[in-house]
Amino acid sequence: MRPYKVVLAPFPLTSLSLLGYWALKEAGLVSDSTFIRYHWRPQSAYINEPLESDEIFWLLGSDYEGRLASILGQLSPATRNCCSRIMEYCLEHRLNTWENFRKFYEPTWPDPRLGLEWGARCLAWCLQNQTTPETYNDPCPIPTAVNLSLPRPLVQSVDVQPVPTFASRDPTELRIVHYAQEAFQEGNAWQLVGRHLTVLVVGPPSSGKSTVVATLGVLLNCLVESLRSRADWHDLDLKIQTVNADLGTPTVPAIQQGHGLDRGRLQGQKREWTPALAYEAFSHILAHRASANILVVDCPGKLVPFQDIITCAGDSAILLTHDWNLRNEWARFLARLGLEIVAQARTHKTSADLGSTVRIFDRGEFVTGRITGLQRVVWAWDPFLQFLARALLYDLLPGTISRRFRKKGFVLNVA
Repeated sequence: MRPYKVVLAPFPLTSLSLLGYWALKEAGLVSDSTFIRYHWRPQSAYINEPLESDEIFWLLGSDYEGRLASILGQLSPATRNCCSRIMEYCLEHRLNTWENFRKFYEPTWPDPRLGLEWGARCLAWCLQNQTTPETYNDPCPIPTAVNLSLPRPLVQSVDVQPVPTFASRDPTELRIVHYAQEAFQEGNAWQLVGRHLTVLVVGPPSSGKSTVVATLGVLLNCLVESLRSRADWHDLDLKIQTVNADLGTPTVPAIQQGHGLDRGRLQGQKREWTPALAYEAFSHILAHRASANILVVDCPGKLVPFQDIITCAGDSAILLTHDWNLRNEWARFLARLGLEIVAQARTHKTSADLGSTVRIFDRGEFVTGRITGLQRVVWAWDPFLQFLARALLYDLLPGTISRRFRKKGFVLNVA
């Protein structure tokens, strides 16, 4: 068998996931090109639903032990025996629990590949030396993943945005009773330096995904350029990019080039979805991810075969839909792949009596609202998208890593 394209690891990692990763490496099923990320929702009720792609290996799920046994069956008897001894050692020293395993994992966050490599190495060392984790002393430890001591401007500044206050949080509520002011700490953008975060824009067809991707690319770049114009912000090294992963209909490039309204031209560029096209889109995302701090991706509008391999390349998702009845299907799909929804909006092609607006903003968690009047042009004057760009840059994305790890007991220590 050839190496898997994607490995999904549970957070927090467990000794069983380490054992599985070690076995995959021994079997030649993980390579340097394998994309590894955390599944942030390992307790999701949908995690055991089957995937379309056989290029993804889950280090979790109710059938994981059976799949792991299949991998072990491909190894030599001596290696299988070693795996059994490692598992016995983990159980004997209670390394199957988060509290005891944490000492292995903490130095390598937030990189899942380093976490798996270092954790598996620790277990192998303990086994070889017949000792306990407390005495671990590897002469060649794997380095930490990220230097969190980032520069800060001397003067902190705030971007204050007014938002409406609705009578209730019901998504059908139309009554605005007051307003609130949301103050974004612009200095939070420095937390994104050195990071590579991919935000997928997903949802059913004709929801305005391509317009939103093209627009967010413009708005985020404008915000970064504005920050760099300040006297003590010149060194803010943030790169914003957009990617069209909907290779079946390349609408984002058309919008960026000014001919998004030319439907005849777009029709001539359509391609039929195949597994090969899905893998091409997946590789396209990873190639851009390496050079961007924030990558905004336009995903296919249908749950096409092998859509899961494309979605695995993301860190978070923005869910758009013109029909709330279709929301649950997409939310379920994202939950199965362990992706958090950081924003969602209902879109309307015509303005009618509804204007674009923010409905709910839970700081550090998500923003919801509606977008009206979308066309296939850069829609940079839309109030919801303007707010969303600021929320992503100053709040939602800088807090993504720290929030997830803090919930598991980590403390983010950033100067």
